[in-house]
Amino acid sequence: MTDLEIPVTVLMPVYNVQPYLEKAVESILRQTFGDFEFLIIDDGSTDKSPEILQSYPDPRIRVIHQENQGVAAALRLGVSLSRGQYIARMDADDESLPDRLEIQKKILDQNPEAVLGYGLHDLMDEKGDIIRNRQGEGFSTSITKWLLIWMNVFTHPTIMIRTRALRENQINYRLETNGAEDFDLWNRLSFYGDFLFVPEVLLKYRIHADSVNRLNLGERQFRSYSLVVRENFRRYGLTISDEMAEELVVISGQTSKNPLTFPYRYLPNKLSVFSEEIARKFSSTKSIDTKKLFEVRAGQLLRWARCLLQSSRKGSFILLMKAVQLRKSFVVNRLFLLTFLSLFLPERTLVRINEKRTRPLI
Repeated sequence: MTDLEIPVTVLMPVYNVQPYLEKAVESILRQTFGDFEFLIIDDGSTDKSPEILQSYPDPRIRVIHQENQGVAAALRLGVSLSRGQYIARMDADDESLPDRLEIQKKILDQNPEAVLGYGLHDLMDEKGDIIRNRQGEGFSTSITKWLLIWMNVFTHPTIMIRTRALRENQINYRLETNGAEDFDLWNRLSFYGDFLFVPEVLLKYRIHADSVNRLNLGERQFRSYSLVVRENFRRYGLTISDEMAEELVVISGQTSKNPLTFPYRYLPNKLSVFSEEIARKFSSTKSIDTKKLFEVRAGQLLRWARCLLQSSRKGSFILLMKAVQLRKSFVVNRLFLLTFLSLFLPERTLVRINEKRTRPLI
């Protein structure tokens, strides 16, 4: 445990990212806010990443080398060694915009009740060319925490965390959730303060061949996400089976599995009632009016109804009706109309449509 001696720690794990590492490092060294330590955990790189890191004489850089143990272990070590009042996450193949630290520190300084701030990102290819602008979405604290029960709503390297909130509540990344370590951390942290959205692009997020696992979750990540979802419900006094947690991960879009063709066995007859029950417990625990969740829950139910069509038309219909009960205006929503009309499609036609898609129609 270290004292919080400086304003910001930029925490960046590194593993075999030689082609992109220099730009990532330099994007931090060029920040308009300069009072930070740059804590880099080299997770056993076997390329020239260690040599690149050694070439920087900047005294703000602190490099720690460890044997390859995975990103969760690298981040866990980094949090324990951080000396900053805030921890800004960074990935070694991305690039932070010059005023990223200044913007995030300012909003957290102005909102002492907040424990985390997050923002938007631009998507770039391996050459650094922008593919899509202003990716991500912001919500109120209550909506953010509701969505986090089911899915990860942050882009990990855009966040800045109040370090004291982690230390005082003994929260750190957990090795057993490797692959969903960020999703797990946000949910445990959500009980101790607000999550603030910064409506600014903070980062250029790189997509390249070696980063596919960041978007296309494998079985290990799938199991980790399922574990976190199961624990999320347990915190609100609800017990769900491993199988139900796995189906919730799929239907919430947190896996590479196609949520439209997945053979749901447990959710069709339980999801509507289950959603209502967790909403009551969530609202009670977080001391918020359940009506504040109506719109986001209605949208969630519409997406789930589309996903359940192939497995259970009855289950899909129940979710559609529940969505309209929460928000009557959704009866003219495009997704509602498409899903409702799809209830009358021949099964063969629906199967053909779903096979060509990986996400619900929006």
